[in-house]
Amino acid sequence: MSARHNIAPMTRLVHMMGTLGACAVLALVTGCASVAPAYQPSNENVRTLQALPGGKVALGEFTAKNESLNHLSIRGGAFDSQYKASYAEYLKAALRAELENSGKLDAASHIIITGELLSNSLDASIGTGHASISARIVVMRDGNKVFDKVLSGASEWESSFVGAVAIPAAQQNYAATMKKLLSNLFTDGDFRKAL
Repeated sequence: MSARHNIAPMTRLVHMMGTLGACAVLALVTGCASVAPAYQPSNENVRTLQALPGGKVALGEFTAKNESLNHLSIRGGAFDSQYKASYAEYLKAALRAELENSGKLDAASHIIITGELLSNSLDASIGTGHASISARIVVMRDGNKVFDKVLSGASEWESSFVGAVAIPAAQQNYAATMKKLLSNLFTDGDFRKAL
């Protein structure tokens, strides 16, 4: 067999090994579709709510400024809200969990909180991950608006090259960012007066 005939199989082998290597790297850094875990209230937020003066509140409608805010991805894989596939509903569920755990929720209350998701981002790029959420929160008392403010939460964390590490970290940090937004709401002086 000539040297020329040996080159072709070697070239194919090298090409195949390169393709397999690229696929392996891609599998390490990218992810599959996932669902945001159920929101867990924070002890700090619950204590803050319990210390607030005023009575209980009800929750009204929560919407997104535009539909694209209800869609997030992590490393190319969809990251969906488990609450009606909506991050506006995720915000509402998070607020409900904090209020329920603090004993501050009453569906019959004359104080009603509504919200509009204004921005929603999650980036688990290699190196540093980022998440940010902002929402307009409105409090109505007996049909009168007593609070209307945009609040936000943001997080930054070390994001691994390995997708199996980076993806769960991004999921956890998204939930932590929501907790920060709600903490900023609960400690806002105007919100406290509105209740």
